[in-house]
Amino acid sequence: MNGHEEEDHPDAITSASFSTKKTINNDVFTPAETLTRTLSSDEDDDVPFSLLSEVRSNISYHSSDYFGWSTFTASRLSVKTVINAGLYTFSFSLLTTASFGLLFSVDTKGTWGPAQAFLSGGMTGLFMTLFGGQPLVLFGQTGPITLLYTYAYEFCHTQDIKFYGFVGWMGVWSALQHFAIAIAGLNDKKYLNYVTRFTGEIFELLVAADYITAAIIGFYDGFRVRGCPSIECAGDLGLRYLNGSFSLLLGLSFWIVAMWLQGSNTEHGMRWGTFAYRRFYGQFGCMISLVVFTTLSYATTWDATAGWPESIPSRVPIASEWGVPSLDLGRATREMGAMEVGHIFVAIIPAVFLTVLFYVDQNLSTLMAVRDISNTPLKSKDAYNMDFFLLGVTVLFTGLLGLPASSGLIPQNPMHSKALIVLKEEFGDNTTEVAVSALKTPSASSSRDSGDIVDVEEGGETAAVGVLKLSTIPTGYVVEQRISNLIHSGLLLLFIVLLPIVGFIPRGVLWGAFLLLAAEAYGAQFVQRALLAFTSNKSRDRTQWDDIRDVVNVTPHRETNIFTTIQFILWFFVFIIAVILKIPFPMADGNTWVVVGSIFPILICLCALFRFTLLPKFVDEDALLVLDPHEARGRAHPAVKDKEE
Repeated sequence: MNGHEEEDHPDAITSASFSTKKTINNDVFTPAETLTRTLSSDEDDDVPFSLLSEVRSNISYHSSDYFGWSTFTASRLSVKTVINAGLYTFSFSLLTTASFGLLFSVDTKGTWGPAQAFLSGGMTGLFMTLFGGQPLVLFGQTGPITLLYTYAYEFCHTQDIKFYGFVGWMGVWSALQHFAIAIAGLNDKKYLNYVTRFTGEIFELLVAADYITAAIIGFYDGFRVRGCPSIECAGDLGLRYLNGSFSLLLGLSFWIVAMWLQGSNTEHGMRWGTFAYRRFYGQFGCMISLVVFTTLSYATTWDATAGWPESIPSRVPIASEWGVPSLDLGRATREMGAMEVGHIFVAIIPAVFLTVLFYVDQNLSTLMAVRDISNTPLKSKDAYNMDFFLLGVTVLFTGLLGLPASSGLIPQNPMHSKALIVLKEEFGDNTTEVAVSALKTPSASSSRDSGDIVDVEEGGETAAVGVLKLSTIPTGYVVEQRISNLIHSGLLLLFIVLLPIVGFIPRGVLWGAFLLLAAEAYGAQFVQRALLAFTSNKSRDRTQWDDIRDVVNVTPHRETNIFTTIQFILWFFVFIIAVILKIPFPMADGNTWVVVGSIFPILICLCALFRFTLLPKFVDEDALLVLDPHEARGRAHPAVKDKEE
């Protein structure tokens, strides 16, 4: 490609400038050799990793992940980065876990609640942190898990099946399937590379749409007895409308303020306040908003407003006692032995769905944990089979305890990985360490060209340097360790004894949290391409499309629209089946056929199959190489090859 063409299209394919292997082979990262280990060599790309080889490759690094602090404590900035990553991701997970706990409480009519969500997430996270292969992946409750277990509860409720026993057998059957897949080596890169952006974005948008649906239903329920279950609301329509209006106001206000604060340390964020304050707002914006609007929800109580019951707005149903909650963790095993043989084997079906869901959810979480840091080398070898086997162990013990299983946290994992980057920027003859401390929302951070306010440590002092473009920083390393993950999981588990704090939160604020989670999908290329379809040719040259500049400059607009339309149709079909059908046709009314929605993990896998069988018949092959590159085949668009040459 000649110089004039490069000048016209400097960002034709963003990933072309970030060849991880090229960077490693050129030994650019020698200052951080003790922290980094090269990725798999080109010769190993087509060789499947067996379970035992993955264990051998990773086990020798476990001790350094815990006790290798001397390597990176030489940089005060690295220590701050580790602690900050753990606290920041926990602040976000506290909100999401409480939200999913509330959803469990509503959908299972109090059978499960926040206690089960926190206990499962904390136990799974600690186990995987201690024994797992990839230290960057965080674990906890997610929307798809909540959706699948809700289907299981409704099925058990309508068929008069013991729910806890059913959950226990689901865990047993699913764990066996996890073990079989991992031992057979069916979870390595050879297969995972077929889960491309096309399928990943359908799954990501399905989760976001489920969050929005849950928020809308939650706000609507605030006007009904279901969302305001107090004695006062049950007999007074006016109080129910008061509760619904106040909850809606709190939820929308929380969402707007949290979004504003989280964007405060970006290139286009707020400009008032010192750099330290702006960074703090950006990192902990959702927590600040949570505290503010939870506090404001008590204003009517403090003011002793006449006729205003203390039960309005309705809050998360939590026992008021501090300490370890009274959970009957042996109930599942007792009911498992008392179940009918037919019901035991019926549990195999949702167990298959759970295994497929975790195959997609867990692996996408891992891929997303390393996706946005692909311009920095990682010390961790591939451990997909190893982690999937260990995840099966967690599925087993959570099932036997009568708890929902937990998996990788898709929203938090990119945030965690990006928070652990320490970049090396060359300033003349000096090398300065730069920490990516502007932790934006996951979707906003998905582009390497996004501007971030960063910290610089030079001569033992830390100072702000304004906005840097990640794509302009050629070197750096990830502070790979397990301490930040221990902080995240340990605090989740610790919150079991602090659950009354969650009981202070209004339901409306947590429904607003679902809107905050859904907003993360705005940065997905799927959404950006959909918006691009309604943009004029002149407007496509604007900087607002820099995140998908490769699509704008290289791919014909018609091919982009066909690809996006097909992706939308498949997403909409899965969304209707998984989320919408059970709303007008509740299983409690005898519509047991709606349980078909629980097959949504299978539908996601079929989308991956569609990508490699039928989609090439509708979209030009060269366009697909840009819109949805397939790493397993090692192919690149000609524009990429020309630019590399």
